[in-house]
Amino acid sequence: MTCRYSFSMTMLGGISLGLLCNASQAIQTYRLTPAVTPSGASSITEISNTGYYAGTLSSGGFFHWSPTTGPSSFQMDQGVHRGDLGVLSLNDGGQVATVLFDGIRYSAVQWDAGIGFRALPGVAGWESHTEATGINNLGHVAGTSFNGEYPVTYLPSLYENNLRATLWSPGGVPTDLGVLPGQTWSGASDVNDVGQVIGASGNRAFIWSAGAGMRDLGVLPGMTDTELILPYFINDAGLVVGSIFDPDQVDVGGGGSIRSFAWTEGTGMRELNVTSAAGVQATGTQVGGLNENGVVIGLAWSGEISSENPPYQFLWTEAGGVEEGFTVDPVDLVEGRSILGVSAFAINDVGQVVATVMDPNNVGTGNAVYYQAILTPVGATSLFPTMPVSTIGGGFVFSFDTIEGQMVFVDPDVAIGYEYVVAGDQAFASVLLPDVGDGVYGLMLWNGTEWVDSGEALTAGTAFDFLSRIGPDGVTRFRITGIEVEAYLDPTDPTAFVTGLTFTRSGAVDMSQTPLIETVPVPEPQTWLLMFVGGTFVAGAVLRQRRRKAALAA
Repeated sequence: MTCRYSFSMTMLGGISLGLLCNASQAIQTYRLTPAVTPSGASSITEISNTGYYAGTLSSGGFFHWSPTTGPSSFQMDQGVHRGDLGVLSLNDGGQVATVLFDGIRYSAVQWDAGIGFRALPGVAGWESHTEATGINNLGHVAGTSFNGEYPVTYLPSLYENNLRATLWSPGGVPTDLGVLPGQTWSGASDVNDVGQVIGASGNRAFIWSAGAGMRDLGVLPGMTDTELILPYFINDAGLVVGSIFDPDQVDVGGGGSIRSFAWTEGTGMRELNVTSAAGVQATGTQVGGLNENGVVIGLAWSGEISSENPPYQFLWTEAGGVEEGFTVDPVDLVEGRSILGVSAFAINDVGQVVATVMDPNNVGTGNAVYYQAILTPVGATSLFPTMPVSTIGGGFVFSFDTIEGQMVFVDPDVAIGYEYVVAGDQAFASVLLPDVGDGVYGLMLWNGTEWVDSGEALTAGTAFDFLSRIGPDGVTRFRITGIEVEAYLDPTDPTAFVTGLTFTRSGAVDMSQTPLIETVPVPEPQTWLLMFVGGTFVAGAVLRQRRRKAALAA
């Protein structure tokens, strides 16, 4: 899920400018694609797995971008969106959950291109205002119903007995989620596709499901009674992340004491300890996004925040801990421009995040040039595959980090097949092959002494799962066969054949991929002519050119 939790964003509104920060250490190379945004777009705050993104307008409204219809803007005079609340959630279907204000009442709404805006009513007894903060891919919306004044900041007197966590069905029917024992209010922040809802009740965090009801997530060691726990995101695996702070003491601009946590059913609540590339322990952290692979993106700082001591972005995973920094391939940057910063509150399942790009020569002149962009990790999609680092004995050697179960695309030189080998304690969990020739391939497995036919037929575009089809430990080497000679794949072309791989463990990967090459005799001139007339050569040439153009365009 990707959503905003308004209690936090209201109280910590000053954080939004700090989310654009300079990279301090390279851990992953990203390719940059300029985003298409309407006039007046301030920043992108949400990005889906399906090509949608959304964000705020400088006027206080919001915008939505669809891969089929392009950008749509919703200005202040079109429902009056409270952009300063930071409440905007987006699912993979392009639906948005947000808050509209008509001058009197704040209303939770669900929007999609087909039906427009749908107002979401409060639960019985809490109907003065409503707020939507999260939406899942099934169309369920999480949020809050109110029975009194709408609290635009954290005031305990306004929260007590006035807020009730609410879950709306895809049809807009509200369900009262109740409160934790001993607490007087609750508010929901996110809902996953399993139907679990998270939020705050009093100064505690909860998880709710239809079967188990509302449960307390517990506390961190040493927490004070005045500290407030705000869970922001939950993925389908049940990983919950959020922040903890004292509302009476927090001071983001001065490096205030906000800290972040992760919770699972098995581990309970743990603090995310972040250390900068220079080895300095962060004094404050703010979680900004979570994806289905368990990758958390956030913001950290040490001491007082200033232009000389800016906050920095961090990434966290269950297995890998915290890593810091972004490197953008310079080929994607317009000459004279640079990355102003990475937004630490949007990450999708392939690891794409959003950034602001600027012309540093214009900063401070009143004519600064900024634009929004999408950063895609190299290896995360077939358009930006991981390339070999070297060649050994005709094979291609790769070296990169991975997350357990996350698809990584590699692109070696190819001919009629490949042999894949991974070293160390890693194993291949699945493979996804591109559409070349007839798109059907054979799979050979190593039995310890020789290669044997597995009897499996792999189809282009469909991931083959080694864990369920071959064995629970995966495989450490395999061969792909059956690529037709007539495909004429050039063994020296690095964009010829993009392969997706997942692995059984998180961490470093060292693997090789050796092309299986067959020598093809050069046809006589009349044979070339027959191929051309018959269309075989034309089809092959068009395929190669299309792939090259796609790679260049990417």
